[in-house]
Amino acid sequence: MRNFPQPLPRRGARTCKEISYNSLRNYELCIVNYELNTIQHCTFNIKNYSS
Repeated sequence: MRNFPQPLPRRGARTCKEISYNSLRNYELCIVNYELNTIQHCTFNIKNYSS
């Protein structure tokens, strides 16, 4: 499993860990959602910064 930079988002962080024990597939989907949200957040900040 990969480690994420802290802090993790409060909402959903616990659910991700709980799901991971039950279903690896759901955990992978959770990682994808986390990465997508992080990328969107970063690009959003970059757009605001450059404008």
